[in-house]
Amino acid sequence: RARAAPAPAPAALEQPAASGGVQPPEELVDDPFMLFMIAAFRIVVGHVVGYQARERFVGGEPGESYRGLVDVSRRLLAHSPEATTERVLGVLRMFPTQP
Repeated sequence: RARAAPAPAPAALEQPAASGGVQPPEELVDDPFMLFMIAAFRIVVGHVVGYQARERFVGGEPGESYRGLVDVSRRLLAHSPEATTERVLGVLRMFPTQP
């Protein structure tokens, strides 16, 4: 199983260590379910914004698929607030509304 590269934890996510210091949360592991969910969301967002990142979906470096999702997601925010709202709603419309 691939391990995601550690990223600095925001202060709100840091946990106090027993010694009184601050300890970052545990690293996430790119398991098959996480990779599937990242890929599914990345495909939908990419469809709405008309762009897909170069990062691999699977088989790349740890965290590569997630970095691709972040790259694609940034395109949602590239326009006016009204256009951003419409793009985000477009993404949400691509998912089921009832179980």
